[in-house]
Amino acid sequence: LPKGFKERVKGMGIVVRELMPQLEILGHPSSSGLMSHYRWNSSMESISLGVPTVAWSMHIDQPMNAVFIIEFLKLGLAVGEWKGLRT
Repeated sequence: LPKGFKERVKGMGIVVRELMPQLEILGHPSSSGLMSHYRWNSSMESISLGVPTVAWSMHIDQPMNAVFIIEFLKLGLAVGEWKGLRT
């Protein structure tokens, strides 16, 4: 993190530097959805726990995973207009 970042954001949120127990968080009753970049692991975790997802895919396998989950499985939504796969 840039020097002074924690001081600048103090009181506006929380800075988490270590990994979080994602399955516990997704499985908690107050988790009503997940904004996801659609990497495969987080996609499978949210699907297995029945947590709806909103896709914000960027690169590598993420766009193809998003197509599969949104268009074929009908288990998520895309942020903005979905262009599908480009050939």
